[in-house]
Amino acid sequence: MATIDHSRQVKTASGINIVLGIWFLLSLWVYGYAAATQAMAANYIVVGVVIAILGALRNATPHGRTGLSWVNVVLGLWALFSPWIFNYAGDMPRVWNDVIVGIVVVGLAIWSGAATLTEHRHHATA
Repeated sequence: MATIDHSRQVKTASGINIVLGIWFLLSLWVYGYAAATQAMAANYIVVGVVIAILGALRNATPHGRTGLSWVNVVLGLWALFSPWIFNYAGDMPRVWNDVIVGIVVVGLAIWSGAATLTEHRHHATA
């Protein structure tokens, strides 16, 4: 049975999540740093940096570290619900940004993690 290599799928998904993590961080300033509370600002910085770092680590090792994708699922959900967690749901441009970034990070992280799991299953049955 031929071995299936899903590294391109992992690298694509993780590469986009690197960009999304950086965007999430920068969006703090794009949508107005002055309007952000200290907790909200910390959220953008920490979550954005961690999404980007985890994406980079997955990109560097597409055949392993699957757990990092699942952590990015959690971070994507956190980004998605941040407007309600930090009470800025009335700031619609920021809300739409966070919801879209969160959904895309979750989707890409699942796609990346599932690719590696599928690859490992193929190796186990080969």
